[in-house]
Amino acid sequence: MIYVLWFFIAAWWARASGWFATQLIRLSMSPQDFDRWEKIKRQVEYYFGEDNLPKDKFLIQVAAENSGWIPIEVLLTFPKLKQLGASTHLIQSAVAAGSILTLDSTKLKVRRINQVAAPDKDHINRSTVYAKVFPTNGEIKREDIEQFLDEKLKPLGLSSRNKTKMLEAEGRFSGSIKVQFSDPETAAKVVRHLTENPVSWSAEFPNQLTFVIWADKKPSKKSSSTPPSPRADVDSSPQKSLSPGELSEEQMKLLNEF
Repeated sequence: MIYVLWFFIAAWWARASGWFATQLIRLSMSPQDFDRWEKIKRQVEYYFGEDNLPKDKFLIQVAAENSGWIPIEVLLTFPKLKQLGASTHLIQSAVAAGSILTLDSTKLKVRRINQVAAPDKDHINRSTVYAKVFPTNGEIKREDIEQFLDEKLKPLGLSSRNKTKMLEAEGRFSGSIKVQFSDPETAAKVVRHLTENPVSWSAEFPNQLTFVIWADKKPSKKSSSTPPSPRADVDSSPQKSLSPGELSEEQMKLLNEF
């Protein structure tokens, strides 16, 4: 019983410490800078999240070369973080204020506190919602889509933030997206809600958006999509999931040390 009590106390303290750190950072920044810092924190946690890390070949390889750690200097090369103007100090403070990541003794490398499980491809496909057709005029960003979807998902108490991937064809946004939720039941609930309550992007783009479970999407006869290089996509989400059989014993060991 005493061990259970200590566990809950430790968990509460970890959350409280992160909350206090976030408030201190808020007080030390302008509202605009704090908003940018929050976006950097969410993006870094997305890279190391359970939805991305197990299938991210690039990060797994870097971790294998660094005893399970990811150097911050590597993270700073990612397009999305460069776009947000991330720096070593901002990433360090984002890690310190969170609850899933930790820094090494030099404060220059990051890894997960808890291990991450190998991906279940069928579970992922059943938990992912595919949607189309969004505008392809080059002006739409992932944050715009997430904000739009979050408004539509309010009745369900759900969010698409850091779960959305814009799909490309020939190096450009194809008008289609994938949103990975926590489980197949949640994904099915989202599809049902957005099908029963049709939505369109805007008055300028009035076509009704369609939503289906990714696993149920019929494959196209001819795909023009070209998988990006590991970090060409600003969302930094690889196209192909890794199965446990594709990882060496050493890589699986390092992955589970995150």
